[in-house]
Amino acid sequence: MSESKSVGLRIPDEILTEINSRIGIEGRNRSEVILALIQRGLGLKPVSQSNEMVERLEEIEKKVALLEDVHQRLHSVEQTLRQPSKRFSQERTPSTCK
Repeated sequence: MSESKSVGLRIPDEILTEINSRIGIEGRNRSEVILALIQRGLGLKPVSQSNEMVERLEEIEKKVALLEDVHQRLHSVEQTLRQPSKRFSQERTPSTCK
């Protein structure tokens, strides 16, 4: 991206509220969200936008893979816990309980 300049401006509360809501959704800071909205409004496509999306998609794919691994491990633990314990069963037989 080319060199950028700082610009101060006044924004109505309802617009700022909308911008702030996009910060969490888009995972960007306020300046990035405002810049993207301006570029979109001017019909410009940011060069870095597609790269950022690919990077974010890769991060999401890593997180999904991690969640799938955790899910698989939890399922395995759940199956193990559902199996009756041989030791517990042997300890509770009538011959051992006097």
